[in-house]
Amino acid sequence: MTLLAVIVIIGLAQPVPPVIMTQVPVHAIEAGRDLLPGSRIVSYDPSRPDQGALNLTGGFRAAGAPDMSFDGRRVLFVGRRTAGEPRDVWEMNIDGSSQRRITDQVGDCREAVYLSAIYTIDDLEPTRQIAFCAGDVPALYTCRLDGTRVRRITFNPHGATDPYLLSDGRLLFSSWDGDGGSTLLTVNTDGTDVFVFTAAHQPPALRGMACEIDGDMETQAVYVQTVSTTDSGGRLVAVSRRSGVHTPWVTGDDGLYHSPSATGDGRLVVSYRAPDADSYGVRVIDPGSGDWSEVYDTAQWHELGAVIARARTVPAGRSSVVDDRATTGLLYCLDSSLTNLATTPDGLIESVQILDAAAGGERLLATATVASDGSFYLKVPARTGLRLRTLDARGEVLQSMRSWFWVMPGESRGCIGCHENRELTPPNRHALALRKPPQVVGPPEAADP
Repeated sequence: MTLLAVIVIIGLAQPVPPVIMTQVPVHAIEAGRDLLPGSRIVSYDPSRPDQGALNLTGGFRAAGAPDMSFDGRRVLFVGRRTAGEPRDVWEMNIDGSSQRRITDQVGDCREAVYLSAIYTIDDLEPTRQIAFCAGDVPALYTCRLDGTRVRRITFNPHGATDPYLLSDGRLLFSSWDGDGGSTLLTVNTDGTDVFVFTAAHQPPALRGMACEIDGDMETQAVYVQTVSTTDSGGRLVAVSRRSGVHTPWVTGDDGLYHSPSATGDGRLVVSYRAPDADSYGVRVIDPGSGDWSEVYDTAQWHELGAVIARARTVPAGRSSVVDDRATTGLLYCLDSSLTNLATTPDGLIESVQILDAAAGGERLLATATVASDGSFYLKVPARTGLRLRTLDARGEVLQSMRSWFWVMPGESRGCIGCHENRELTPPNRHALALRKPPQVVGPPEAADP
């Protein structure tokens, strides 16, 4: 028996616009992230509950993970039409018409999002792109809307999922670690300037399915945090977008939340599963007041990944410094003794080790000297997962990075310190290491001139 809504309204008077969402058979899944046979994309208009949910992907064996175009007219999604073909990225009109395949021969895709334009000196005009997640160990890629110029932009050896385009044009995504947990990072759409957004590693948890929402005071990011291994739903956590370590609110243990999305008016549309329920349904919630309304729920389907059918502002485009002819990038640190864990006296750090991702683990790539003011300047391999740790004069490890980072070809990037307070500015001084050429990390023959 199908249960249609609006069923329950508590405090919310605003109408709910039409939604596009994924339906996953309840018997086939414990509400995980993978796209399973029978999954489909449907549209539902709460103002016409008698119409029910309309199937938009009837010709597909499996389809899901919708993302709305900026003009509100098209939907990006992942799907396969037959059992033997991979999951590709597709695009269609919001009524399901004009379906076209975008990616081909890139492996199984998990999700995809529209991106703002990117500007390069090689193109006569800005390029419109999408980002998508693919691979056995998932990574994020970008390509043009016609499927050409596929480029990998993340290099975490444990995987990257859940891309979301922030209003400032950066991608927010979930970065997995080797202990079964994940945190949130940001990266430019050309793969440069990867940066930690939420740095909490304790307790270990899965953090993902993030989105952005305008609150009363400032723009916030909302994500799902869970420790479950059988259900990817969990609590909703809201953090300041200016500083992902500040937490305005966290939902309680009143049920499981999954795949939140902004409605455009300060509310969230989110999938919710009550403690005694067998499936997820869709509801709209107001993070400020806690008021909510149920939109749609069925007994035989999980309703997941709902997005509002609406136009939205296109984030500003970005230029790119990536030079595909290069094989290295530059990495500098102004003062590795700056830390928010403890104050490390100048001169205590003697060297820095650079580790790269190797098959089944990691390996020591090089050990470089640190200047007396704590600075270092390196030329490192591009498109390679890297991790750093600082050593004292006896070779003992002082601090070690938990997350992986990388540089893109031709990129020059740096940091203030090691686990430093990101809300403070660095000392105003000319770092000693930057007065000399960079130390080359890796085989000399691989270094760019």
